[in-house]
Amino acid sequence: MKNGRRVIFSNGGFTLVELILVLFFFAMATAIAVPSFRGYIDNTRLKGAARQIMSDIYDVQMRTKAENRPYTITYGPDPANTCRIQATAANGLAAVDETKSLAEHGSDIRITATTFTSNQANFQARGILSEDNRTITLRNSRNSTAGISVSLTGRANVQFTLQ
Repeated sequence: MKNGRRVIFSNGGFTLVELILVLFFFAMATAIAVPSFRGYIDNTRLKGAARQIMSDIYDVQMRTKAENRPYTITYGPDPANTCRIQATAANGLAAVDETKSLAEHGSDIRITATTFTSNQANFQARGILSEDNRTITLRNSRNSTAGISVSLTGRANVQFTLQ
């Protein structure tokens, strides 16, 4: 008892006003962070798609050297968004015809352009491209781009412009 009155509430704990203020600040921080996180996810998917294309280029280059036969990668720009890897039967090896899609990296990733003739990267039997300094451009829904440059020797380099 305090001054003749019994104390019902103790001095420990939080008041309702304090809890409401904490929830308000948490909601504000979440409202700011979620759009930024969404942009991060979209751009990470674009980077993954660019890495897949670069990996396919290096894989095909190694196959041409190991199997001593030419390969072709055909890029299907938007709306197909595919990479088709082909080789004719040669040296006792079966023909190759594989199609890969960029859909696994998100439905918003698009192949917007290539500078390869007929959208085809032709690798000669020693792993050398038939055209020098060609590019493949990818774009996502945030308007971020990935420009993949490929040299005559098959060396690929990617330049990102992220939004």
